Amino acid sequence: IVSVLWARKLGGLFAICMPYVGSTTLGDIVEAVASDGKVRPGRAGMILKTIEKTSAIPVDNSAETLQPMFPASESYVRAIARIGVPLAEALAYLHSKGIVHGDIKPSNILLDHSAQPYLIDFNMARREDDWLLRFGGTLPYMAPEALDPARPKFLASAAEVYSLGVVLYQSL
Repeated sequence: IVSVLWARKLGGLFAICMPYVGSTTLGDIVEAVASDGKVRPGRAGMILKTIEKTSAIPVDNSAETLQPMFPASESYVRAIARIGVPLAEALAYLHSKGIVHGDIKPSNILLDHSAQPYLIDFNMARREDDWLLRFGGTLPYMAPEALDPARPKFLASAAEVYSLGVVLYQSL
């Protein structure tokens, strides 16, 4: 989860200051895989190369401090699993605090230069007990029970785990 350093209301707007962790999203990785034409890449190096290409700030691969989450030679599938673990842990943490993100999708997951994922964009976040008071999210990633217009009571945290599953499946 990207840290919030400070938040202030300035006039009618809210300003939020967060550290810069990168500009590449998991959506960029999914797009790169789709444009490659292969069913999926064989190696994780493709993820690291995509981060290097799409980063707003150049990646210095020679820096001793750059420690990727996985070696470039690791399988693509294992690399996606390594990206998925901290995301699942972030959701577990939010859910343990009674908070749901509300819009889990590839473009809301930033990858830093080492491919460490960060969950961003909490504009739809709510307390889980307030979940039924609104409808939102991104349709392709929403759990089927969240799409029912009658909105029967459902566990929003479980629906978010479903959304993360869809994101990881799409990444593969």
